[in-house]
Amino acid sequence: MKKILFLAALLLAATGLKAQEESERLWSLKPMAGATYSSATGSGSSMIDYKFGFTGGAEALYRPQGQEVVSVSAGLLYTMQGYKIAGNPDITMKLNYLNLPVLMNFQLTESFSLKLGLQLGYLLTATASGGRNGIEVDLDVWDAHQPWYLSAPVGVSFATPFGIVADLRYCFGLTDIEKDEFTLLGQNMKNGGSRGHHSVFMLTLGYQFDL
Repeated sequence: MKKILFLAALLLAATGLKAQEESERLWSLKPMAGATYSSATGSGSSMIDYKFGFTGGAEALYRPQGQEVVSVSAGLLYTMQGYKIAGNPDITMKLNYLNLPVLMNFQLTESFSLKLGLQLGYLLTATASGGRNGIEVDLDVWDAHQPWYLSAPVGVSFATPFGIVADLRYCFGLTDIEKDEFTLLGQNMKNGGSRGHHSVFMLTLGYQFDL
């Protein structure tokens, strides 16, 4: 009888330790990839249209001990942004960023969560592409744009029991895209009026797992 009680006690202790370990899994990681649909707001926005792009990277999520509703996440994402300009010829602005989103996550249900926060972006490349009469031209316009920008993402995500997470968010720019003064083709130029703000929709799929 004593042996049976001793074995039962060991089993209960092991079960308790396992439950404690599971409850202390505070960190998770989510590799993710998807599509962007981006444009810009500002003066002359009636001539500006959206363009598709790609985004990919990873986000880490921290959930405080015993907290079931609120968590914090931070990520590093390569994001193709920019916009199209209607004209003769039409021009596509390709602005590729390395973005660092920091988000507060609010668990609405077991599967759905609301996200909002701030995102810092660094401009990696900036190209103006267009053509006429079958001739395509790509012009480096990095110097005409602000190297850093700040935006505010807000969105929702849906998590499956298998770890697959679908995330839809909208990022609206808080700072100007372009500089007041810049050099283009060897000429010093001044930018009058609004420099525009980013407007980016982002849809991604990711796989979230505990660390």
